[in-house]
Formats: sequence, structure tokens, C-alpha cells
Amino acid sequence: MVFIYGYKRILLKPDFNAEMTIRLEKDPEFAARQIFVNKQGDAKLPQLVVIDGVISDKDYLTASKELGYNFGIIKMIAGKEATDKYGDKGAAGVYEITTRKKAIEMGMRPPLRRLEPTDYPTFQNQQFNRFTDWVAKCNLH
Repeated sequence: MVFIYGYKRILLKPDFNAEMTIRLEKDPEFAARQIFVNKQGDAKLPQLVVIDGVISDKDYLTASKELGYNFGIIKMIAGKEATDKYGDKGAAGVYEITTRKKAIEMGMRPPLRRLEPTDYPTFQNQQFNRFTDWVAKCNLH
């Protein structure tokens, strides 16, 4: 799936034997889904937030922070899809969040979240960029 804010979603089947071209089409409903930011940089998102199928009274950023490591998979729906599913509450768009625990119960493999800004994958207990150095050394032998 290709999704870029301001453009319609595109579902594509990959063709690994040929070069692919993706043409994005502007989403005319996007302007109605605004993101407001105050002077402190805190976003006030008017979109509905649904966590594990339950409508939340929290905005996306608050819900995301509170879920922390348990934040699993997110799906953004908008337009007719959102209003068909959630009625007028979904008119500004909907963030559907599946918690990590629920996703695992459903047999999904949610991505691991960073616990802090320096939480990155490691290689041989060193910073992840050491992997590139290791590969370069292997090619020299």
C-alpha cells in the first residue's frame, strides 16, 4: 500500500521483474482533514481515535504516548470509508490503532517501537551502523 498525506491511497501488487511507476492522485477530501498545531508545537488532531475497536476520547498523540511500547499497528482511514464505518464521528478521518498485545493475539507481527531516542537495533552489541563497517571488512578478505 502506498499512502502519502494529501493523496489517495493506492493498493499495488508488486512486480519484481519490472520497473514500477506509481502515479499519485491528489485527495480532494484531504483539505477537510486538518492538523492544528499550537505555539508549543502540540498537535491537536480532530481525527477520531479507535484503540482495539473501542472509540477513545484521546487525540492520536496522547493515545500514542500513553500506549508507549504497547502501540502496535496503525491504520488511517478517511472519507467514505471512515463515515461508512463510524458515521459522522469519522468525518475528519480515523486512526485505528491495534495494540501490540492484541496484534500478537491475532497472529500479526507488529513492529518494535523505540523506547527512547537512542534505542536502535545493535550489531554485536555496538551501534547498528557498525554493521556496514563489518560488511566492508568482510569484502576485503
